[in-house]
Amino acid sequence: MLTSAIDRLVALGLSEYEARAYVVLLEDGPSNGLRIADFSGVPRSQIAGVLESLELRGAVVSRNGDGPRIFTDICADDFLNKVRREYQSRIASFSASLTGGQL
Repeated sequence: MLTSAIDRLVALGLSEYEARAYVVLLEDGPSNGLRIADFSGVPRSQIAGVLESLELRGAVVSRNGDGPRIFTDICADDFLNKVRREYQSRIASFSASLTGGQL
């Protein structure tokens, strides 16, 4: 697993477990939660919550089939663009509060 990619994703606001799961999906493609847990090192007891959090963040999508739920990563460029827009929005909001004296 790419430790530097995990560290960079954590610096962008993902938890370590979220970063590990996302990197596994980027490297290996669509998979179910148990396989992601096994390859990422995320405890099986926590993988469902981690994947749900990634889905809420817009980093993964899931689909239900005949078997277990399958998770697919959102392209890294698309996810990073989403993160960039969110940070820019937060920065603009904070900047406006500074200039408006509304800390």
